[in-house]
Amino acid sequence: LSVAVSFGISWYFFDSLWQLDGGALFLILCLSTVTCMATGLGAAWQVMKARPVQLLGQGYSK
Repeated sequence: LSVAVSFGISWYFFDSLWQLDGGALFLILCLSTVTCMATGLGAAWQVMKARPVQLLGQGYSK
């Protein structure tokens, strides 16, 4: 969807169409995946290091 919108914007505003570069597209796909994975790992790191007994023993306080 974002590629189609970018293609339309370049045609409408600049009167020229860009060429789709497969290498750059693959690089963006891989880097965005790695960035999302690293963000998720960083957010969950403390919970992953904790022992299950600690996690179960905390419970919910109201």
